[in-house]
Amino acid sequence: MSKKVFPIIFTSILLLLPIVVVAAGFEAGPRPASNLTADNQWLTGVITGIISFLWILFIAFAIIMFIVAGFQFLSAQGEPEGIKKAQKSILWGAIGIFLGIVAFLLPFVIRFWVFPV
Repeated sequence: MSKKVFPIIFTSILLLLPIVVVAAGFEAGPRPASNLTADNQWLTGVITGIISFLWILFIAFAIIMFIVAGFQFLSAQGEPEGIKKAQKSILWGAIGIFLGIVAFLLPFVIRFWVFPV
């Protein structure tokens, strides 16, 4: 039974992930309350827009990587080497997502916890 449950849960998560990401209404984080001139506000807005765009690209790439790994599982057809390759793809995809999230959160952690305004 567990061999049937895992693929169903994994497929469901992959299919629902884009909906969750789009529904989140992502903002690149709170802006610090300070005396910003009009030029600084414009620059902050541009940087926030770039970070938001890069985050969307990162999520899209992660979803595509997991879909490719799923196809690798399907195309392995029980061959041990193909299954190992697909497992490595999922492992590296998970590591990449973890590092991407850490890299994205690091500036906010430094800004608000290490050097609070």
